[in-house]
Amino acid sequence: MKKQKTISNYFKNNTPSTSTQSDTHTLLEECEVDNPLPYSSVSSITTDSTENSNSDEPELSESNFQSLLPCNMETVSTGMNKFSLIFFFCNSINEDFTGLHPDDPKRSLPTNRLELKDRIWRGPFQPVLTMFPRSIISGVQRSFHKNWYEQFTWLEYSPKNNCAFCFPCRVFKNSSGINVGQSDTTFSQNGFSNWKMASQKFKLHQTSKSHLNSVTSMTNLLNSKSIDLVLIEKNKKLIDITLCLGIGGKPFRGHNEKEGVAHRGLFLDLVRLLTKYDPILKEHFDSGPRNALYHSNRIQNDIIASINTVLKNKLKSVIKNQQISIIADETSDIGHHEQLSIVVRYYDSIKNCPVEQFVCMKRLLSTDAQSIFNTLCKVIEQYDIQWKSVSSVCFDGAAAMSESSCTRHATLEKVANSANIKLKTLKSVSNTRWACRAEAVSAVKSDYGPILIAIQEIGDATKQPDVKAKALGLIHQMKTFDFVFAQQMLHPILTLILKVSIALQSSNLDLITAVALIKSLKLSLESLRNDEDSFTNIYNKTLEMCKKNNISIPDVKKRRVSSKIDCNETWYIISTKKDEMKINVYFTTLDVMISSISKRFKQETLDLIKSVGSMLKLETNNEDTKIITSAFNLDFHGLESEIILLKKLENIPKGSNQKACEEWIQWFTNYNSDRTAIFNNFFKAIKSFVVIPVTSCSCERSFSKLSMVKSKLRSTMGQDRLDGLLTMFIEQDIAYNIDVDEVIEYFKINTPAKRRMEL
Repeated sequence: MKKQKTISNYFKNNTPSTSTQSDTHTLLEECEVDNPLPYSSVSSITTDSTENSNSDEPELSESNFQSLLPCNMETVSTGMNKFSLIFFFCNSINEDFTGLHPDDPKRSLPTNRLELKDRIWRGPFQPVLTMFPRSIISGVQRSFHKNWYEQFTWLEYSPKNNCAFCFPCRVFKNSSGINVGQSDTTFSQNGFSNWKMASQKFKLHQTSKSHLNSVTSMTNLLNSKSIDLVLIEKNKKLIDITLCLGIGGKPFRGHNEKEGVAHRGLFLDLVRLLTKYDPILKEHFDSGPRNALYHSNRIQNDIIASINTVLKNKLKSVIKNQQISIIADETSDIGHHEQLSIVVRYYDSIKNCPVEQFVCMKRLLSTDAQSIFNTLCKVIEQYDIQWKSVSSVCFDGAAAMSESSCTRHATLEKVANSANIKLKTLKSVSNTRWACRAEAVSAVKSDYGPILIAIQEIGDATKQPDVKAKALGLIHQMKTFDFVFAQQMLHPILTLILKVSIALQSSNLDLITAVALIKSLKLSLESLRNDEDSFTNIYNKTLEMCKKNNISIPDVKKRRVSSKIDCNETWYIISTKKDEMKINVYFTTLDVMISSISKRFKQETLDLIKSVGSMLKLETNNEDTKIITSAFNLDFHGLESEIILLKKLENIPKGSNQKACEEWIQWFTNYNSDRTAIFNNFFKAIKSFVVIPVTSCSCERSFSKLSMVKSKLRSTMGQDRLDGLLTMFIEQDIAYNIDVDEVIEYFKINTPAKRRMEL
């Protein structure tokens, strides 16, 4: 590396010079520099490090100094003495090459509180120049003296403007408002350059009230911490209150949070309760600055965000380099915003079982497939997940629907008592649970007559026009042939689906049995479509109910026959109402259901489940082994040989249900760790299989939590706050065991830069 001779004394900061050389000593000395000066004339004085170290330093005369000047400075240098040229050249280097020093008083102080505190720790900027610039004051050339640094330790100097400043006053000129109207802008903002009266002015400023306040503030800062960190670290009760309310899903805010109100919200009420037993907290809230009490909604948001960040980072570290499955579902919240719930399922090596954990709740601006996919991509990117690590994606994209009813339970109960009949409970059409649809249709079919009477009485008794109109509309819709036929048709179909749905949700369901149930449901629906007697039975029940309730049967909608010359004479024209309902309604409904089952349960998926079920029973054939090894990227012959060895062992798990998978995992991990290495293909196959989710129930549960957190009284909640509260509410065990110190660290980082600091 080469060494370049530069005017290094000019750039020295914070370290007073110990040199006692005379003013005629050369200003050039050797120092290592990373970026040589761009002027060719300056680079010409560069010497190699192997040069004779005993050679004398070149004397900097006025003549050779002229050669170092850029061409645009030669005319300026005429008539200047050597020291004026030196200072002019120093300033040129400072402006053209390096700019202002980062600690120069003419630079603005950092706005980030961490950077500001770091700047305060570095202390005043006290560069030591061999020759400070001189100015004529009262007919005498005067300049700044480096000895003032020792006499006034708070003093700092700006070579750029040849001015002196007070470091504490410059930093804390508006500290807590105590210096307002008292601060001396000469030392804190404009700079002092009257060197004739410098010592007297410095002593006078040193005893001023504004200077003493600023020094006190700086001492307190260096010996203590800012108010937010003091409150959070010494009074971790703020975080405990946030966790308590967040885990319980309770609201934080109150309708009126002004002082003196009896109920200001749970957060402030708990803070007020703790102040009765914590004198430090009480003193802060009683005598602290009103704008730095740190119990506002913004502080709540910062604490919630810090807790959420810790929980997210913990999940991020757990699922790193693991095969996962993504479960997603969307719904509409109380504020009519589309929300996408995202859950990941992964294998927990500590618990030795699959775990589903809530990731986040994202707002969707559109519910199309591309928008949902883009949202998923952003989320997995935040967690450093690659798509190749995603084993499967479980998504239920059913459209959200909402229903409203104007029925009154009391009126319906009154009708039931008068008719001496037992009614079924009416069910709303659930957005998430298809089982409720079967129950809703069954209740309406069973209580059809009493419901009509109840609605009629409500419409006659009410004085509200909108309720009366809704009652008339409901009666008109329910007393139609199409409505009666729909309930008679859907009842047997939804009953079949409900039976299979309940069976599939069982934790002890055999995997082979599950595949058989799905195939059986599909065959049953196909049988209903092909069986003429099934439709005839439904149609006859519809006619019987219409006759009982005086509902007219509409005529067949006649199709307009084309009169064009090339018209098709083989068109089928529906002549009876029975054929019309069978072709346009019955067949269409069953075709949609059969097609949906085929899409949801693809043959490849069913074959994989069946093959894994056979593997758990150790009854696989070559086709089953080929399907498993291809799906999970395993060794075919290795898995085949492991199954043969397992058949000869005793006390191995039995069965092929979900519980059997758990028993196999325990058998591999609890007794002897070598089993996972010996039967690694079998173990990997089970691990990969249990990561695949069966249902999106975790997302459905998050929607239940969503309705509790974002209620009608909290419908304007921000998305970040909603996500943080939901994470605590859903992942209660993880939130309960969170490291509060780690939350404090993230609170320091997440705190806005311009937040008030009590120093």
